[in-house]
Amino acid sequence: MKSLVLSYVITLWASAAIADTKVIMNKTMSFESCLQFIRGTAVKLNTAPTNIVETNDLRIVRFNTNDGSGVSFLLTCSRLDEKLLVNQTSP
Repeated sequence: MKSLVLSYVITLWASAAIADTKVIMNKTMSFESCLQFIRGTAVKLNTAPTNIVETNDLRIVRFNTNDGSGVSFLLTCSRLDEKLLVNQTSP
């Protein structure tokens, strides 16, 4: 639970300058499946994520869109909570 709270704190801190942030996915899954989800997202978007946090128990990455909209996606994987959290941020 502490790591999920930490994830939320980091998510809020990382997107504090963004006007609109919303959770678009909060799903229970293994850490390995969550990392695979990040890799699959990179393939689908044809772009590498920006690593924000990368430890053995927590991974937070940001995908920025290339369409000029300013929308980005923050993906958080927590081993301890077995959670994937996806936030969408808009200017």
